Amino acid sequence: RASLLNPRWVPFQSARWGTFKPALTAGGEPYFVWLEYGARSEFKIEIERDGETHVVTLEAQSIDSLSELLTRDNSFDLAGREARLLDGNIAYLRPGAFYNLDAKTPEEAYDPASLEKYKSFIDKTFETFIDSGAEHLVLDLRDNGGGDVSFSDPVVAWFATQPFRFSSDFRVRVSEETTASNQARLDARPGDKDSISAKLAELYGRADTGDLVSYEMPFVKPRDGNRFSGRVHVMVNRYSYSNAVTTAALIQDYGFGTIYGEPTRDMATTYGAMEQFSLPNSGFIVGYPKAHIIRPNGEEKSHPVTPDVLINVPSVRGEDDVMLETLVQRLQEN
Repeated sequence: RASLLNPRWVPFQSARWGTFKPALTAGGEPYFVWLEYGARSEFKIEIERDGETHVVTLEAQSIDSLSELLTRDNSFDLAGREARLLDGNIAYLRPGAFYNLDAKTPEEAYDPASLEKYKSFIDKTFETFIDSGAEHLVLDLRDNGGGDVSFSDPVVAWFATQPFRFSSDFRVRVSEETTASNQARLDARPGDKDSISAKLAELYGRADTGDLVSYEMPFVKPRDGNRFSGRVHVMVNRYSYSNAVTTAALIQDYGFGTIYGEPTRDMATTYGAMEQFSLPNSGFIVGYPKAHIIRPNGEEKSHPVTPDVLINVPSVRGEDDVMLETLVQRLQEN
């Protein structure tokens, strides 16, 4: 569902385009202004303050000077992966996007070696948290472009209290393009007979083109042995997309933790599981969601993840991580 080249990209739902639009265009406003208005020497801005309207004339900035300002941006960053201990027996984990962050090609995004390296990082992180006596886990899924359950399930398995799966139903409209794209993935990994792609190939083989089929998503068991038994607190925001949203939804639906932050713009029940095909003349690659993914609680209407606890954040991100500070203070006080 997330694009490897642009992990914040998701196919929009027209019913919620009003909330998707500002999230998807964030950071690119200067370019969209230029595209709409062209080159300008100045801008007249109307500002309403205390019931009065004031007109302010602003000199336009060149793209070079604007780029220099942007490179000096001192707002906090949520890129990459991070694990650390906070004050008050609170552990913090930002797992990052659920794929190989160093991948240069789509094939490298979920290769087995990268997955094993990632799982080792997750296991060592939780072992450290448990040994330190942490009673609370803050799982940060903000600014997370999503990825695959092979990367997210190992995280949830550390604190899950029952078998889980990210969808109650996974519906696919069978097509020649979907079958071919799935087969290409199998051809890239010969001998992989136990993967979801292999099981989908079997399902497609029993169906006709145009049929709507349901893939029975297997349950994932909580990990054997030592597990994190403290309370889990998950943070989401408008830049939580794709599998980050479905991960938050399953934690919410199974009662594995509490969700904090602002409503996501991507959907918990949604269309996803991207496939692709190439246009015959131009060779352009077209990506499309093959499946209707129903969240664990069975809700079929497309809707975002609504946090259990809403935390207001500044419209413009600054140096301080207000949402995290608010959550940590809340946990310490309680």
